[in-house]
Amino acid sequence: MWTRRHALVGLAAFSATACAGPNAHRKGASKEESNLLRSAEIYWHAVRWADAERASVFIEDPSQRLLYKEWLERQSDERRYEETTVIQAVIGDEHDKPVDGRTREAVVFVRARGYELPEQILETWKVKQTWYRTATGWFVEWEDPEGGLEAYKPETGPGSEDTPE
Repeated sequence: MWTRRHALVGLAAFSATACAGPNAHRKGASKEESNLLRSAEIYWHAVRWADAERASVFIEDPSQRLLYKEWLERQSDERRYEETTVIQAVIGDEHDKPVDGRTREAVVFVRARGYELPEQILETWKVKQTWYRTATGWFVEWEDPEGGLEAYKPETGPGSEDTPE
């Protein structure tokens, strides 16, 4: 009985280390991975429910954050998510000195299921995102697919499409 208990404890310890993932043996990686996974889950939950305000918290640059909110609101008119699942996060090594304020980078893999309007055909998408860590937390690397501020045209007034040149 005593030997059997030790064998089970040993097997449980081996299983825990074998399933810990690719980042388990790096210093501080398990805590960082946990923080990143939690951030990614919060972000994707907000995306799933089209909560642009909450999702935009993970966009670091304030001007990009504004563009992101507008983009996500337009995107949610075209695409609806039924389910989003963060599958895995692969965290890179920590930088000795921050590079552009970033101390670490990671790749997050997500499976999303939903449909686009007007077709309404259920689809599954696989998403690969780059995230980065700063002194204040984890952020999504996001570029505006519509060209960012360079392509921005005001809706009214000088420079708008409805103003004759």
